[in-house]
Parts: sequence; C-alpha cells; structure tokens
Amino acid sequence: MSSDIFHEEGIRLKEMIQRLEKEKDDIHLKIEGHNEDYDDLKHYLSEFTADPMEMYQNYRSMTNVSKTINFYFNQINKIQKLLEAPYFGRIDFLFEDDVDVEEVYIGKFSFTDQDNDILIYDWRAPISSMYYEYELGQASYDSKIGKIYGEITRKRQFKIKDQHLYYALESSINIHDEVLQKELSTTSDDRMKTIISTIQKEQNSIVRNESAHTLIIQGVAGSGKSAIALHRIAYLLYKHKGTLSSDQITIISPNKIFADFISNVLPELGEEPVHEQTFDEIAINLLPKSLKIETSYEQTKKIIEEPHSNYTYRVKLKSTFTFFRQLSKYVNEIDSTIFQPDQDIYIADTLITRNYLTSRFYSYHKLPVKQRLDELANDILDVIQTSKAAEIKRIPSKKDVIKKLRTFLIFKDAQSIYINFYNEINPTDTLNWHKNKLEYQDVFPYLYCIHYFDGIQTFESVKHVIIDEMQDYSPIQYAVINKLFHCKKTILGDFGQMINPFSLNLGDSISTIFTKMEFVELKKKLSILL
Repeated sequence: MSSDIFHEEGIRLKEMIQRLEKEKDDIHLKIEGHNEDYDDLKHYLSEFTADPMEMYQNYRSMTNVSKTINFYFNQINKIQKLLEAPYFGRIDFLFEDDVDVEEVYIGKFSFTDQDNDILIYDWRAPISSMYYEYELGQASYDSKIGKIYGEITRKRQFKIKDQHLYYALESSINIHDEVLQKELSTTSDDRMKTIISTIQKEQNSIVRNESAHTLIIQGVAGSGKSAIALHRIAYLLYKHKGTLSSDQITIISPNKIFADFISNVLPELGEEPVHEQTFDEIAINLLPKSLKIETSYEQTKKIIEEPHSNYTYRVKLKSTFTFFRQLSKYVNEIDSTIFQPDQDIYIADTLITRNYLTSRFYSYHKLPVKQRLDELANDILDVIQTSKAAEIKRIPSKKDVIKKLRTFLIFKDAQSIYINFYNEINPTDTLNWHKNKLEYQDVFPYLYCIHYFDGIQTFESVKHVIIDEMQDYSPIQYAVINKLFHCKKTILGDFGQMINPFSLNLGDSISTIFTKMEFVELKKKLSILL
C-alpha cells in the first residue's frame, strides 16, 4: 500500500467526516425549529376555540411539520451510517470533450453539500456503475440524457470502519490479495450486511438488469445469489424512487430466513423492509375458509417417511410439467363447451335466443366463468328494459337471471372441474378430497381452476416479486403465481438443493411458464460473499 495514497486519502476522510458532522448538527437545529413549530400549533389548538376551517388548516400544518421532521430524522440516520464509513471506492472520470477530472467517491448513500455539489455518490447512481464495470481507460454510463462517455484515469478501493481508514489501494481487474484477506478476516455477519464494495462486473449486471420481465438467478451455494438479489431490490428502489416503494415489493419464500435477511439488511442500504409471505400463506388467503389444507412441510415429511406410497406417487405426478400442461390444455378445451344453452328462453315474456346467449357468453372469454355470467345477465336485463314486455311485466332480479344461466353450465364450480380432470388423466386413482381437507399437491391445481371459474383477485399493487428457493416449487405453483402477479419478477435458487425431489425441472418448464425471461447462472463459490 502506497504511503502517499494512504496519507492523501486519510486527509480526505477527515475533511469528509467534518462535513458530515456539520451537516448532522445543521439538521438537528432544523428538527428543533420544526419541533417548536409543532408544539406551538398543538398549543394553539388546545387553548383556543377555532372555527372548523381554521382547525382543519392547523391540523394540516401539524401533519406537514411532522412529515418534515420524519424526513430529517431519516437524513440523520443516513448521515450516521455515512459517518461510520463514508465511502468505499473512488474513480476519477474525465468527461469526453472536457479538461477537468471529476473525483467520484462512492458510498452507501449520496451526500450533497449546501452548494448542491455531490461529495459522495450513492452506489446505485448511474455514474457509480462504472466502478463495477470498468478498469482504467475508456468508460461510459447511462444517464437520463443518454450515454455519457469519457475515461477513468484513477480507481481506488478503501476499507473504512468507525471513521478509521484501514487501507486505500489503487484498484486493478482482480481483487487485491490484501483486500481479500482483510475482508475474509471480518465476521460472517459483517460480510453479509452489504457487498457493495466488492460487487464484480457479472454481479453488477444482474443487480442493475431492468430489461428482463422475469430474471432467473441459478446459483450454487455460496455464490452470493441472495446478497445479489438483496442489492437488486435496493437498486430498483433507488432507481425508481417515486414510482416504486418497498410496500410494492413482495418476497415469496418457503421460510422466513431469506425474508428476515432482506428485512434486516435493506435498512443498511437506506431502504424500508419489504412485505413477505410464503406459498402456503398465499394459498390459505385465496382458498375457501372452510377448506383445510395440508402444508408444504407436512407434504415433505410424508415424502421422506413414505417414499413408495400412493401419496408420494401423487406428489410426483402433480409436480411434473406434464401435469401442468395437461391441466392447462383441459381448461382451454372445456372453455369452448362449458356453457351450452339447449334452447331459446323467455325472461319476463322477452325472447332470449340460444344463439344470443352463446355468442354473448363467449364474447367475454377473457373473464372467469362467473364474471361472464354476470356480464351476460346485464346484457339480458338491458334487452328486457328496452322490450315492450318491460312495460307490463316485473323485471326479474339479476340474481334470478344468473341462477337461470347457471343451469346451462356443464360444470357448476371449480371443484367439479378439477375432479373431472383428474379422473380423466388418472382413472385408476381418485382425488383425495375427503373430510374437506386438501392434500398439498392439489392446492395449486385447484387454485388454477378457481382462477378460471370464479376468478381470484390479483395483486396489482405489487410491482416486483422476489421468489427464493425456486427449486422447491412445481410448475403449477409458478403458473398460479404468474396469474396472480403480473409484475416483474426476480427468481433465485439452486437446483442442486431440491427438498422436493419432484419439483420444477428447469429445462422443460420454467421458460414456458415465464415469457420475456432471462436466465443467469452463478457457477463459482465466491468466498468474499459467504
């Protein structure tokens, strides 16, 4: 390590800490001022009788002051984290057609002085991407105004902890042995907090990938896939601030371990924790409350204890891509015949022809069956309203019209569809639906049928889904998730660590279920990310 570099960066660090301390003090003064304003407004409301409009204006003022105070507290929290370690990297960038080199220091968060000069760039900022993508020489990054070109003339890597500079090294293509040794000497918990200082080019492209509607990350144990997914969430929240918030992101995992990890680390990266749920929880919330269902844990336990039982055979059958394809094909086929009026009908002395019923029902083919009946009933009532019969006859209720239309359905509910389907593909086995309890391998096929017949409320408020341990889910589970969540997805796991030996087969199914998907594979164990 060059003593000149260490000395130079040590001085720079002290100056930065002084600026951060001053900024923290200034914000504390602002908070004190706003607290006084809040107390004055509160006192006024308690001491004086005001007219309703004046009270409303005061309440609004108190709410705005409270929001401002919370904003400043969040700023204090970020500055406190920056004070511990303001930055971890630096690049000197000479913009094309310019003569001045800009020193770009990169940290967890951005820090701007009172003149709006950026002293520290957030690691997720567009210009910071060059730290991960390039070494010395020609470089570029994407900005709001287009591609920015230039040259990286210097690149350094730092280790700062508790305001102490441990090392400052000129960077090269490979991580310096000295850096690696120092990183590996930290505790495992510290290493997992953030990897932003050691993200490599391949990982950076995964973190910042926005082209894929569904991004599949296959990674061996220790490849850093969980940490990469975490930083991908943080990057997307930063990049789309204003249109994407933490409450619009959902993590789906078989257990709370990954979700807890995400929730604990996201605040380290300046973001709020995100919502979490399991496949079991999704199913419980969507299925009829009267129906008891087996859990995925109970299924796994039975597979292990009874590997050659009929139960295990059923799990194996219903976990295949063939089973999903058969169910999908069956539902598509019955859709053309599920509604069969056998004659013209009269409602309130108004003739409703068989052809009219059929054509109107199938014109709503994109809707679930029950919603089609609802729309068809509306159409029929409109016809009656405009007929002469409406003048002398009582117009029936919509409920009565739907009741009549239901008599023309071949299948009366989602349960009968699924039972009939299973009997067709496997006549030697009966669907185990006894005592109002459903085996776990039937839960998602049944939900698939419910989605077709009854309709299921989709999660339109969710804008990004992260699915962990992808190897433990079946094709039919993914098909249902795809119908429930129309947003972008990040899916990660390791097909070498399946708990359910009959679950998803990557090659022949996942690419069929998810369109516009990209697949990346992390084959190496990266000790620095363990």
